[in-house]
Amino acid sequence: MAGHLDENDPKYPILAAGILGRHERNEAEANITSAVRDFLIQTGLAKSDEIVEENPPSDASRRAVDLTALDTFIEVKRRIGTTGGLNPNPDYVNQLDDYLAQSEKQGRVRMGVLTDGKYWLLRWPGAGPVNTAPPYAFTLDSNAAWLLLFEWLRDHALESLENIPSDRGGITEHFGPNSPNYHRDITVLAGLYRQNQDFETIKVKRQLWHELLRTALGEIARSDAELDDLFIRHTYLSAVIGMVVQQSFGIDIRQLAATEPEDLLYGRRFRNDTGLQGIVESDFFT
Repeated sequence: MAGHLDENDPKYPILAAGILGRHERNEAEANITSAVRDFLIQTGLAKSDEIVEENPPSDASRRAVDLTALDTFIEVKRRIGTTGGLNPNPDYVNQLDDYLAQSEKQGRVRMGVLTDGKYWLLRWPGAGPVNTAPPYAFTLDSNAAWLLLFEWLRDHALESLENIPSDRGGITEHFGPNSPNYHRDITVLAGLYRQNQDFETIKVKRQLWHELLRTALGEIARSDAELDDLFIRHTYLSAVIGMVVQQSFGIDIRQLAATEPEDLLYGRRFRNDTGLQGIVESDFFT
């Protein structure tokens, strides 16, 4: 977890210089990896015991990820692009995607970063085509940009969202349709829905949801596929709102996620602690 940083401390641009210098000199991947590791530790993004080097993505894998920090894979290359710039080599992207897919099957790492120290690309299981637009990618242009790199890693790669305000701006930026979190979680929810959509409970809830929506708004989709997409997005929205409400009332949702994740949707702890009914409850999307 990243704490408060003294933005005037000269050690931070020096750390960024260490990363960029290794990139510019085309040093070995291990040297760039070491500089990235130092940056994560010194900025407080991860503690030394929360970082593992040469970590296999799964129990059966014979290959290893360069760095695993918290729940994020960081795969380092001398140059991630074949022609320079933020134009990643498809083989490197596929390598990281394969690591993430292996890890996902064992319920482990959720995010991945491909970098050569200057260029940084965000990936997650099922991410699809490469997107090099911000915030899905980042370019460390100079030592002075160390704070931008810190914020990008904190907010998009390493899941350190404790300092994000639970207001309209914070939620839109970090969980809205233009955020990596949104696309990652929608991908996961869509996969879960496809696996379970034929269960009778799921079919009934989706049908009731559709009937109420149609009564309120009229017909809002042209096909079952469009309705499924809307149902998945409403599921995401319901979950995010429920967790924001609980966090706002002082519920430790990170601890709850580790011990009773289903209660983030059912709201038992919330009702017991606040006495409030009908706010966080089982619904169509639970």
